[in-house]
Amino acid sequence: MKQFRNLNKEELPTGIECGVTYKTDNLTLTINPSAYLNYLLNTFISLGGTTQHVSLSHLNECIESDTDVVINCSGIHAGTLGCVEDPEVYPARGQTVIVQLPQEYVNWAFFRHCAGSSNTWSDNMTYVIPRENGEVVLGGTFNEHNYSTDVDDNIAEAIIQRCLATLGLRPCRKSGTRVEGEWITSEKFDKKILICHNYVHGGFQSSYGTAKHVIEIMEEMLEKQENESNKC
Repeated sequence: MKQFRNLNKEELPTGIECGVTYKTDNLTLTINPSAYLNYLLNTFISLGGTTQHVSLSHLNECIESDTDVVINCSGIHAGTLGCVEDPEVYPARGQTVIVQLPQEYVNWAFFRHCAGSSNTWSDNMTYVIPRENGEVVLGGTFNEHNYSTDVDDNIAEAIIQRCLATLGLRPCRKSGTRVEGEWITSEKFDKKILICHNYVHGGFQSSYGTAKHVIEIMEEMLEKQENESNKC
């Protein structure tokens, strides 16, 4: 924490009331989504997991005769997926710019938020996040209830000129991340199926914690169900 400090007034840009500075190499964690997701997938496969690419309109479509538990990580699609249809889920459009720079040029992170707009985040946040592979993420936007996935050249130009723009829809939920379990009955196979919901995180940083929590919920509910069956 020795390199974490509040910025002095004379160090702040015009219109900024407060700020902090810190070194990213010993105080913070940054996640490169591509590398992180590949690591998780490879770990899953190495432990015996398999994958399938399918389109689902209802959770029942992924239930087979030997299915006991379904973990629902449908993200933004939780709003329309049958058997979930969560009315609290909505998108938030995000656009960033990625540039390639040597690490010695950008070995620091920066975040600036300007309050005072009707949409708290909107286009009023600016950040610089370096990655271990030399990429630097420049941002960004967070426009709630915006369904557009088209690149906005004006926004990209406003973030930085002549860079590769990337964007996506972030899943949002009025009451926050949903991590909980519920039992449903499969009419097709006439059996109870445990559904563990784990969606709408707003970022990768909480993935390990919520995944661990899902396992705890699953084990607790399966144990309770087994005990109730034994009593019968």
